[in-house]
Amino acid sequence: GQFNSHPVFQLELNNADNAEYVVTVRDSEKKLLFSEKVSGEKISRKYKLQSEDLAEVAGTTFEVTNKKTKETTVYEINSSSSFVQDVTIAKL
Repeated sequence: GQFNSHPVFQLELNNADNAEYVVTVRDSEKKLLFSEKVSGEKISRKYKLQSEDLAEVAGTTFEVTNKKTKETTVYEINSSSSFVQDVTIAKL
């Protein structure tokens, strides 16, 4: 989604064991944008990125690390666009 022309991404974690995670957001150059610790069974967070163009946030990653097991899952934002032109022919 968007908020004030900035892209917003929602991350939802459904874990049955009520584990603690570290969520790290990095830009396409791997610079740290944000990091936080979260815990609970059903975690939902929204992250607003400081860009008005979705193409500029391509390559941004969300790294979710389980603090207990040290297992990390990485989600990457990709952007693509296309132009479609439909032509129809009708009998007059």
